[in-house]
Amino acid sequence: MSHPSTGPRRQHRVRRPAAILAATLVAAVLSSGTATTPAVAAQATEPDTAALAASLATQQLSWESCGLADVSAEDEAQLQLACATVIVPRDWHNPGDGRTIQVRISRTVASGSDRKGILLVNPGGPGGSGLSLAPYVARSAPALAEHYDVIGFDPRGVGQSTPLLCSVTYRDTDVTNDLITQANVAGCRSTELTKYITTEQTTYDMDFIRVLLGERKLNYLGYS
Repeated sequence: MSHPSTGPRRQHRVRRPAAILAATLVAAVLSSGTATTPAVAAQATEPDTAALAASLATQQLSWESCGLADVSAEDEAQLQLACATVIVPRDWHNPGDGRTIQVRISRTVASGSDRKGILLVNPGGPGGSGLSLAPYVARSAPALAEHYDVIGFDPRGVGQSTPLLCSVTYRDTDVTNDLITQANVAGCRSTELTKYITTEQTTYDMDFIRVLLGERKLNYLGYS
């Protein structure tokens, strides 16, 4: 019998309490003014996603209401929350083949006059939707949201981005977690998009989001 599946099951994430999150973010980001301090040598060898993306680097983002079920209209207005779709190469190692996929992003706007840049957030998983994490972080850490636009996103293959859909065949004997997982893996391995749903490809997407937002660098907060 055949059933559609999005791949192996994921454990539920547990959100950190808002007070702890706020204290951690303010200490880690505001005190230093940045969440990342890459070495100069590393910067020299980083891929140029703007050049790799070619004409995609000229796309204009169209911001619209996110319509997230867990964000009230009042919070959406207060945070100036909006969402947009980014077109990225399907394979950053061969962007010239013309194949593209979509990555959906969300943004809250820095509330203060002393804006320092963007903070891109990712819920981890891997495979977790991150659109609602941006308003969650902005609400939980207002001192941080005063200085940074908080950027959330659904990584490639997830949620409102181009999804990874696997066709999985289960046998009557697939009754244990191990056997079910093996069936899921076999089904997803036969899906063409699977080879492009990787941490490396997602990292390129993240840098390209920075490019399209017109930022020199991005600050990053990731969960696991």
